[in-house]
Amino acid sequence: MANFTDILNKPAEQIEKPKPRPVGTYLCVVNGPHKQREVKGKDGTEFPVVDVNLKAMQAQEDVDQSALAESGGVGFNIQNTFFLTNAEGNDNSWPLKNFLENHLGISSQGKSLAQMLSEAPGKQVLATVKHEMYVDKSTNEPAVAMRLAGTAKV
Repeated sequence: MANFTDILNKPAEQIEKPKPRPVGTYLCVVNGPHKQREVKGKDGTEFPVVDVNLKAMQAQEDVDQSALAESGGVGFNIQNTFFLTNAEGNDNSWPLKNFLENHLGISSQGKSLAQMLSEAPGKQVLATVKHEMYVDKSTNEPAVAMRLAGTAKV
């Protein structure tokens, strides 16, 4: 494993942009506690969000294994972001409850979302990733990013 000094002393010409992980389904584990933050919309409105970090542990049969090896293999993180309000400022907590209850298998009986979230670390889930095209603002050229398309119960 490279250390801080090795990375900073590497000739910049040898550094390549990482390849996105291939599309498909990965067995993941919830990696650590969730994060709460505020996101500003284009109009300046702040939205409360919860980020749940998933760590890919195993590629499923629909993942191109050679492309996965070329992109660094499994062990990468996928962020699952839940907006707790919608554009009108109304409650939008159902997707988070659905994920916790129906995809992670956490009982909602007598619990708040915060209590359910505290039980999430270490739970397994299937995550399907897709590729999304965007324009890299630093180069103004098209690029490909890996995005979470959805999750499902193991």
